[in-house]
Formats: sequence, structure tokens, C-alpha cells
Amino acid sequence: MIKILLTSAGYQGGATLIRKLKELDNRFYFIGADINRKSAAKFYCDKFYRVSPAIKYEMKSEKFIREISEIIKKEKIDIVLPAGSYDCYGLSLLKETLVNKKSKTEIMVASERTIFNCNNKYHTYWEVRNVVKNLPRFLYWHKGYCIKPLTGKGSRKINFIEMYK
Repeated sequence: MIKILLTSAGYQGGATLIRKLKELDNRFYFIGADINRKSAAKFYCDKFYRVSPAIKYEMKSEKFIREISEIIKKEKIDIVLPAGSYDCYGLSLLKETLVNKKSKTEIMVASERTIFNCNNKYHTYWEVRNVVKNLPRFLYWHKGYCIKPLTGKGSRKINFIEMYK
């Protein structure tokens, strides 16, 4: 049996992912974790835990990391598969801790630095600039400027400043 912990199991494709992977190989045993105890994925998982949010006020949640760590130990998890991008940063910190303890649990995330750079547009810009030398100093919209927060997803919290002639 291969025990897989799926974090943010309630995301849109969570139930489908679990169902399809179980069809592929009946050795998979899914343990879901999500902030919503009424998640649809709960009914497809072999076991389910309600956990704290991975990010609170734009910062990692120590409580989330602690809860996931406890689930890993209690359930003897083989693989941790994050379904939510907000889970990745905390899981990268946990991964470093488990590697130091020579744990056999595989956490499927990049390094803490890589995740931080990908989630922070300013740091992404400077990492890319180290490779691509001819990047523009800033990007502008033909009618003004677009200001986007350092962290966030999609078009959330975007502000437009229009230029008048």
C-alpha cells in the first residue's frame, strides 16, 4: 500500500484526481487534508483530516506545518502531494526538516527559495533578470500603469493608474 497525503484535497480537481489514481493502481491509499470539513474529496479519500489554512495574513502558518507533520507521523505517509499553491511554502520547510531526520516521506515540492521566488513577483523578476539581461525596467499598460502586489494569485488586488494627457 502507498499512502498519499493530498493537501488542499477539496480543490476543484481533488475528487477526480483521487478517483482516477485509484482506478490506475489499487495500492494507493489516500489521506486528504483540507480546511473545509465538508469537502467533496472527503468522500473519495480513505481517511480525511481538517487542517488549518496554510497561509494566514500572507505568511506561512506554523499550525498548518505542525498539523501536517503530525499526520505524516501518525499515518506513516509515503508521499505528500500538495494540491494548493499556498501549501507549497510550508511544505518546503517541512521537507527540509524531514530530510534532516532521514524520513522516508517524499514531499513533492520545490525548495523554499524556489517557491518564495515564484510566489513573489519582485523576486521572480530579479531571478529572471540574472539570466535574461534585456528585461524591461518595468511593464506598462498603454493607458497607464498596472500595480500588482508582491504576492497573490491571478488578478486579485491589481490596481490600475490611468495616465491623462
